[in-house]
Amino acid sequence: FTSADLDLAVREMVPPERRAEFWKQPEAVSRLARSLYTQRALARTAEAEGVDKTAQAERYLRYTRERALTELLMQQRVAQATPTEQAQQAYVRSEYQAHPDKYNQPEQAHVRHILLRVAKDGSDAAAVKTRIEALRSELLKGGDFVEAAKKHSQDDGNASTGGDMGFITKGRMMEPFDAAAFSLKKVGQISEPVRTSFGYHLIQLVEHKASRPIPMADVQADIRAQLLDKLNAETRGRVWETADTDA
Repeated sequence: FTSADLDLAVREMVPPERRAEFWKQPEAVSRLARSLYTQRALARTAEAEGVDKTAQAERYLRYTRERALTELLMQQRVAQATPTEQAQQAYVRSEYQAHPDKYNQPEQAHVRHILLRVAKDGSDAAAVKTRIEALRSELLKGGDFVEAAKKHSQDDGNASTGGDMGFITKGRMMEPFDAAAFSLKKVGQISEPVRTSFGYHLIQLVEHKASRPIPMADVQADIRAQLLDKLNAETRGRVWETADTDA
């Protein structure tokens, strides 16, 4: 039993993105090695008892051998089709430069909000608007937005945290809320009351992040992985289709 045998088992059983972490865990490595030793011992017992000589065993072993050989052939064809490291890096650079919008961090805003709900039929809309306008006036006079949200907001999801919504991305929220949130320019600024299907909102800006390009270094691994995944799928599909036609 060799380290190459163990490496083969890891490649078969552990997803690529988890292999580096797997090798850092001595207990996990030992556990897998022990299971492979046990499997080999059981296989030898089966051979000694002639299990591999039955008709059923011969069919099963032929099937598993053919499946294994097919996979090995696929891996060989994929390896032959895989570009060099230099070519892959050139592709990454070309893909990154060709799609600047795809590799761009949209404008973001960290906001808090206070929600006062309006009845579905809108019968209390005027009264709710009056209440939220009064609340805004109090806040503009120096009231604490966080405490006001904890006390008055009817958004069960974040009222207890002072209405904190974290960072929202431009274009992802419902239109009235999105437009109001991204019209705020100064930290601490509070919007006019905003009506949505939920009710009336007050929005406070906590932090703003302008749109910016994502550095190529941050996305090159993903671009390379997408290239290799596509190449793997296309190569395997082509090899299979050719064999299927010939068969």
